[in-house]
Amino acid sequence: MNTQCLQHSHTGLPGHAQPRVHRIHTTSCRRSHRAGAIRCKAVQQGEYVVEETQTYLDETFWLERPPGPRKSFDKGVLDRAGSAPEGAELLDMNHFAIEVFDNDLIADFYTKVLGFKQVNRPRFPFSGSWLRGAGVFIHLIQADPTVPRSSDDWKDAYEAEEPEPWYIRRGHHHAFAVNDIEAMEKRLQHFSIEYAKFLVPDTSAAQIFLYDPEGNGIELGSAYGEVAESLKKKGVYDG
Repeated sequence: MNTQCLQHSHTGLPGHAQPRVHRIHTTSCRRSHRAGAIRCKAVQQGEYVVEETQTYLDETFWLERPPGPRKSFDKGVLDRAGSAPEGAELLDMNHFAIEVFDNDLIADFYTKVLGFKQVNRPRFPFSGSWLRGAGVFIHLIQADPTVPRSSDDWKDAYEAEEPEPWYIRRGHHHAFAVNDIEAMEKRLQHFSIEYAKFLVPDTSAAQIFLYDPEGNGIELGSAYGEVAESLKKKGVYDG
């Protein structure tokens, strides 16, 4: 059985000093298929196991994990780990990504209904779209057909013939502030889109909830600033 040494740099970008490099001595490069990926098993001489992996589209990536069987993640893990090392901080929100089955349909929805603009994206080996609007980017990513899933139909997640928009108020959704909630309602009605409208307690702020064509939850809201001011007066907001 051949043993070889692979190298994987975490930074490797122009301007980064002293990139951290893994030196991984592989004991078995027998490749096996798992969820659409081809993996060359490798064990790092350090704290993490690193597997050089290829997708079915020949993209190379490195799967890195603690040694041993996968463990469930709970609050105890955080408590035992203690304080995190200093030096890393979040700068801003770059984008959020949405897995889609019909890229053209979803791109049309966000551009025509919500007014996003489509921009150029890198030449990835899979389809998708990059959209810009409301101060953020949305990356639409074609669903990977090799990833196991119980159903491609989001409606199967509910015990209802037609899921209603208010379901997502307390579920996964992404929110956008709008300048005029009534004008947005007219826009949604123009496209015959069903939505649910709520008022935020103790304010005049309104929230609209709706689904895109593939079941991704969306919130459109007005007067978010008023909500923040209301909470400040109550002494429960420090944003």
